[in-house]
Amino acid sequence: MVSISAACTTNGLIAATLGGAGIGLTAVARAASTGELLPSSSFHKYGTPSMILTAAALARAYGSPVGRFFELQTSASILRLAVGGALVGAGSSFGKGCTSGNGIQGLAAMSPASFVFVLTFMACGAAAAALLGSSDAVLGAAAAATLPVDSGSDSIAYELFALAVTLAGGQYAAGKAGSKAGAAILGGAAFSTSLVLSSMPKPSRVLGFLDFTSERGWDPTLMFVMGGALLVAFPLYQALGLAVPTPKKSGAISKWASRPVDARTVLGGVLFGAGWGCAG
Repeated sequence: MVSISAACTTNGLIAATLGGAGIGLTAVARAASTGELLPSSSFHKYGTPSMILTAAALARAYGSPVGRFFELQTSASILRLAVGGALVGAGSSFGKGCTSGNGIQGLAAMSPASFVFVLTFMACGAAAAALLGSSDAVLGAAAAATLPVDSGSDSIAYELFALAVTLAGGQYAAGKAGSKAGAAILGGAAFSTSLVLSSMPKPSRVLGFLDFTSERGWDPTLMFVMGGALLVAFPLYQALGLAVPTPKKSGAISKWASRPVDARTVLGGVLFGAGWGCAG
Protein backbone atom coordinates (compact mmCIF):
# COMPACT_ATOMS: atom_id res chain seq x y z
CA MET A 1 0.00 0.00 0.00
CA VAL A 2 1.32 3.44 -0.98
CA SER A 3 1.60 5.93 1.88
CA ILE A 4 2.02 9.70 1.60
CA SER A 5 5.45 11.02 2.53
CA ALA A 6 5.84 13.19 5.62
CA ALA A 7 7.69 15.64 3.35
CA CYS A 8 4.42 16.41 1.54
CA THR A 9 2.86 19.29 3.46
CA THR A 10 0.14 21.86 2.84
CA ASN A 11 2.68 24.70 2.67
CA GLY A 12 4.77 22.68 0.25
CA LEU A 13 1.81 21.99 -2.04
CA ILE A 14 0.82 25.66 -2.04
CA ALA A 15 4.36 26.67 -2.98
CA ALA A 16 4.53 23.98 -5.65
CA THR A 17 1.28 25.12 -7.24
CA LEU A 18 2.35 28.78 -7.20
CA GLY A 19 5.76 27.85 -8.61
CA GLY A 20 4.14 25.86 -11.39
CA ALA A 21 1.81 28.75 -12.17
CA GLY A 22 4.84 31.04 -12.38
CA ILE A 23 6.56 28.68 -14.83
CA GLY A 24 3.39 28.49 -16.93
CA LEU A 25 3.01 32.27 -16.99
CA THR A 26 6.68 32.73 -17.91
CA ALA A 27 6.30 30.29 -20.80
CA VAL A 28 3.17 32.04 -22.06
CA ALA A 29 4.76 35.50 -21.78
CA ARG A 30 7.78 34.35 -23.81
CA ALA A 31 5.71 32.67 -26.50
CA ALA A 32 3.31 35.62 -26.78
CA SER A 33 6.03 38.27 -26.96
CA THR A 34 8.86 36.59 -28.91
CA GLY A 35 7.28 33.51 -30.48
CA GLU A 36 9.87 31.33 -28.76
CA LEU A 37 9.93 28.52 -26.21
CA LEU A 38 11.65 28.76 -22.85
CA PRO A 39 15.26 27.55 -23.35
CA SER A 40 15.27 25.85 -19.94
CA SER A 41 16.95 22.61 -21.01
CA SER A 42 19.61 24.16 -23.25
CA PHE A 43 22.23 26.85 -22.67
CA HIS A 44 21.19 30.37 -23.60
CA LYS A 45 23.79 33.13 -23.48
CA TYR A 46 21.42 35.49 -21.67
CA GLY A 47 18.78 33.25 -20.12
CA THR A 48 21.00 30.62 -18.47
CA PRO A 49 23.29 33.04 -16.56
CA SER A 50 20.17 34.91 -15.47
CA MET A 51 18.67 31.71 -14.05
CA ILE A 52 21.83 30.88 -12.11
CA LEU A 53 22.38 34.41 -10.78
CA THR A 54 18.74 34.74 -9.76
CA ALA A 55 18.81 31.52 -7.74
CA ALA A 56 22.01 32.69 -6.03
CA ALA A 57 20.50 36.13 -5.36
CA LEU A 58 17.38 34.60 -3.81
CA ALA A 59 19.46 32.44 -1.50
CA ARG A 60 21.50 35.51 -0.55
CA ALA A 61 18.49 37.79 -0.06
CA TYR A 62 16.29 35.41 1.93
CA GLY A 63 18.93 33.31 3.65
CA SER A 64 17.64 30.25 5.52
CA PRO A 65 13.90 30.78 4.75
CA VAL A 66 14.42 30.17 1.05
CA GLY A 67 16.71 27.26 1.88
CA ARG A 68 13.66 25.04 2.31
CA PHE A 69 13.33 25.11 -1.49
CA PHE A 70 16.88 23.80 -2.07
CA GLU A 71 18.93 20.71 -1.25
CA LEU A 72 22.65 21.32 -1.46
CA GLN A 73 23.75 18.05 0.13
CA THR A 74 23.44 14.62 -1.43
CA SER A 75 24.59 11.09 -0.72
CA ALA A 76 24.87 10.33 -4.44
CA SER A 77 28.25 9.46 -5.91
CA ILE A 78 29.84 11.73 -8.50
CA LEU A 79 29.47 8.90 -11.03
CA ARG A 80 25.71 8.61 -10.41
CA LEU A 81 25.24 12.36 -10.74
CA ALA A 82 27.34 12.49 -13.90
CA VAL A 83 25.49 9.59 -15.53
CA GLY A 84 22.12 10.99 -14.51
CA GLY A 85 22.98 14.43 -15.85
CA ALA A 86 24.28 13.00 -19.13
CA LEU A 87 21.13 10.92 -19.61
CA VAL A 88 18.86 13.89 -18.90
CA GLY A 89 20.82 16.05 -21.34
CA ALA A 90 20.74 13.41 -24.06
CA GLY A 91 17.05 12.78 -23.47
CA SER A 92 16.25 16.47 -23.76
CA SER A 93 18.17 16.63 -27.03
CA PHE A 94 16.51 13.60 -28.60
CA GLY A 95 13.07 14.52 -27.29
CA LYS A 96 13.44 18.23 -28.15
CA GLY A 97 12.54 19.39 -24.67
CA CYS A 98 12.47 18.59 -20.97
CA THR A 99 9.80 18.81 -18.29
CA SER A 100 9.07 22.49 -18.89
CA GLY A 101 9.44 22.07 -22.65
CA ASN A 102 7.42 18.94 -23.29
CA GLY A 103 5.64 18.61 -19.96
CA ILE A 104 4.29 22.15 -19.85
CA GLN A 105 4.70 23.99 -23.16
CA GLY A 106 4.21 20.88 -25.28
CA LEU A 107 1.10 19.74 -23.46
CA ALA A 108 -0.26 23.31 -23.51
CA ALA A 109 0.20 23.27 -27.28
CA MET A 110 -1.46 19.84 -27.46
CA SER A 111 1.61 18.27 -29.04
CA PRO A 112 1.28 14.48 -29.59
CA ALA A 113 5.07 14.09 -29.48
CA SER A 114 5.27 15.90 -26.14
CA PHE A 115 2.46 13.74 -24.75
CA VAL A 116 4.33 10.55 -25.70
CA PHE A 117 7.60 11.95 -24.33
CA VAL A 118 6.01 12.79 -20.97
CA LEU A 119 4.34 9.40 -20.59
CA THR A 120 7.58 7.65 -21.53
CA PHE A 121 9.87 9.58 -19.19
CA MET A 122 7.47 9.29 -16.26
CA ALA A 123 7.23 5.52 -16.66
CA CYS A 124 10.96 5.06 -17.20
CA GLY A 125 11.78 7.45 -14.37
CA ALA A 126 9.64 5.47 -11.94
CA ALA A 127 11.17 2.19 -13.09
CA ALA A 128 14.74 3.53 -12.86
CA ALA A 129 14.20 5.02 -9.38
CA ALA A 130 12.82 1.74 -8.05
CA LEU A 131 15.29 -0.58 -9.76
CA LEU A 132 18.36 1.51 -8.94
CA GLY A 133 17.35 2.21 -5.35
CA SER A 134 17.82 5.88 -6.05
CA SER A 135 16.02 7.22 -2.97
CA ASP A 136 18.55 5.68 -0.59
CA ALA A 137 21.52 6.20 -2.93
CA VAL A 138 20.83 9.91 -3.48
CA LEU A 139 19.09 10.93 -0.25
CA GLY A 140 20.68 8.49 2.16
CA ALA A 141 18.98 5.72 4.09
CA ALA A 142 16.46 7.20 6.48
CA ALA A 143 13.15 6.32 8.00
CA ALA A 144 10.14 8.31 6.93
CA ALA A 145 9.75 9.72 10.41
CA THR A 146 13.16 11.42 10.26
CA LEU A 147 12.52 13.29 7.01
CA PRO A 148 12.77 17.08 7.24
CA VAL A 149 9.30 18.56 7.01
CA ASP A 150 8.61 21.79 5.12
CA SER A 151 7.43 24.13 7.83
CA GLY A 152 8.34 27.41 6.14
CA SER A 153 5.99 30.37 6.17
CA ASP A 154 3.55 30.79 3.29
CA SER A 155 4.51 34.47 3.11
CA ILE A 156 7.82 33.56 1.47
CA ALA A 157 5.96 31.58 -1.20
CA TYR A 158 3.63 34.49 -1.96
CA GLU A 159 6.54 36.93 -2.14
CA LEU A 160 8.42 34.72 -4.58
CA PHE A 161 5.29 34.25 -6.68
CA ALA A 162 4.73 38.01 -6.84
CA LEU A 163 8.34 38.43 -7.93
CA ALA A 164 7.96 35.75 -10.61
CA VAL A 165 4.80 37.39 -11.98
CA THR A 166 6.51 40.79 -12.07
CA LEU A 167 9.55 39.38 -13.89
CA ALA A 168 7.33 37.50 -16.37
CA GLY A 169 5.49 40.76 -17.06
CA GLY A 170 8.83 42.46 -17.67
CA GLN A 171 9.80 39.66 -20.04
CA TYR A 172 6.59 40.19 -22.02
CA ALA A 173 7.17 43.96 -22.23
CA ALA A 174 10.79 43.52 -23.32
CA GLY A 175 9.82 40.96 -25.95
CA LYS A 176 7.10 43.19 -27.34
CA ALA A 177 9.58 46.06 -27.47
CA GLY A 178 11.86 43.92 -29.65
CA SER A 179 14.53 43.25 -27.04
CA LYS A 180 15.09 39.52 -27.17
CA ALA A 181 18.11 39.83 -24.90
CA GLY A 182 16.09 41.70 -22.28
CA ALA A 183 13.25 39.19 -22.58
CA ALA A 184 15.68 36.30 -22.12
CA ILE A 185 17.26 37.86 -19.03
CA LEU A 186 13.94 38.68 -17.37
CA GLY A 187 12.42 35.38 -18.48
CA GLY A 188 15.37 33.47 -17.06
CA ALA A 189 14.95 35.28 -13.76
CA ALA A 190 11.19 34.58 -13.73
CA PHE A 191 11.73 30.91 -14.53
CA SER A 192 14.44 30.52 -11.87
CA THR A 193 12.28 32.22 -9.23
CA SER A 194 9.34 29.96 -10.10
CA LEU A 195 11.52 26.85 -10.14
CA VAL A 196 12.96 27.67 -6.71
CA LEU A 197 9.44 28.32 -5.40
CA SER A 198 8.23 24.97 -6.75
CA SER A 199 11.05 23.20 -4.79
CA MET A 200 11.95 21.16 -7.89
CA PRO A 201 15.69 21.83 -7.33
CA LYS A 202 15.31 19.30 -4.49
CA PRO A 203 16.14 15.74 -5.62
CA SER A 204 13.94 14.47 -2.80
CA ARG A 205 10.90 16.01 -4.51
CA VAL A 206 11.65 14.35 -7.84
CA LEU A 207 12.57 10.95 -6.39
CA GLY A 208 9.75 11.19 -3.87
CA PHE A 209 7.33 11.39 -6.78
CA LEU A 210 8.97 8.79 -9.01
CA ASP A 211 9.78 6.16 -6.38
CA PHE A 212 6.40 5.35 -4.88
CA THR A 213 7.85 2.10 -3.49
CA SER A 214 10.21 3.93 -1.14
CA GLU A 215 9.87 3.48 2.61
CA ARG A 216 9.75 7.27 2.83
CA GLY A 217 6.34 7.24 1.18
CA TRP A 218 5.10 8.88 -2.01
CA ASP A 219 5.40 12.65 -2.46
CA PRO A 220 2.87 13.97 -5.04
CA THR A 221 4.26 17.53 -4.97
CA LEU A 222 5.51 17.31 -8.58
CA MET A 223 1.91 16.81 -9.74
CA PHE A 224 0.98 20.15 -8.21
CA VAL A 225 3.88 21.88 -9.99
CA MET A 226 2.84 20.58 -13.40
CA GLY A 227 -0.83 21.05 -12.57
CA GLY A 228 -0.29 24.68 -11.57
CA ALA A 229 1.71 25.31 -14.73
CA LEU A 230 -0.87 23.74 -17.04
CA LEU A 231 -3.77 25.53 -15.34
CA VAL A 232 -2.14 28.74 -16.55
CA ALA A 233 -0.40 27.69 -19.75
CA PHE A 234 -3.01 25.47 -21.38
CA PRO A 235 -5.96 27.90 -21.52
CA LEU A 236 -3.73 30.83 -22.50
CA TYR A 237 -1.91 28.86 -25.20
CA GLN A 238 -5.26 27.88 -26.67
CA ALA A 239 -6.99 31.26 -26.25
CA LEU A 240 -4.06 33.20 -27.71
CA GLY A 241 -3.33 30.66 -30.45
CA LEU A 242 0.33 30.54 -29.45
CA ALA A 243 0.94 27.26 -31.28
CA VAL A 244 -0.86 28.43 -34.43
CA PRO A 245 1.29 30.08 -37.14
CA THR A 246 0.17 33.48 -38.43
CA PRO A 247 1.60 35.97 -40.96
CA LYS A 248 3.16 37.85 -38.03
CA LYS A 249 4.70 34.79 -36.39
CA SER A 250 7.37 32.46 -37.70
CA GLY A 251 5.45 29.38 -36.66
CA ALA A 252 8.47 27.96 -34.80
CA ILE A 253 6.36 26.82 -31.86
CA SER A 254 3.76 25.28 -34.17
CA LYS A 255 6.45 23.44 -36.09
CA TRP A 256 7.98 22.13 -32.87
CA ALA A 257 4.62 21.10 -31.41
CA SER A 258 3.53 19.27 -34.57
CA ARG A 259 6.75 17.28 -34.98
CA PRO A 260 6.12 13.56 -35.55
CA VAL A 261 6.13 10.92 -32.86
CA ASP A 262 9.16 8.88 -33.86
CA ALA A 263 11.89 6.71 -32.42
CA ARG A 264 13.89 9.76 -31.31
CA THR A 265 10.94 11.01 -29.28
CA VAL A 266 10.55 7.69 -27.47
CA LEU A 267 14.31 7.27 -27.00
CA GLY A 268 14.49 10.78 -25.61
CA GLY A 269 11.77 9.96 -23.09
CA VAL A 270 13.53 6.74 -22.06
CA LEU A 271 16.91 8.48 -21.57
CA PHE A 272 15.42 11.48 -19.79
CA GLY A 273 13.38 9.29 -17.46
CA ALA A 274 16.35 7.06 -16.73
CA GLY A 275 18.47 10.09 -15.84
CA TRP A 276 15.77 11.57 -13.65
CA GLY A 277 15.20 8.28 -11.90
CA CYS A 278 18.93 7.73 -11.46
CA ALA A 279 19.89 11.04 -9.86
CA GLY A 280 16.69 12.99 -9.24
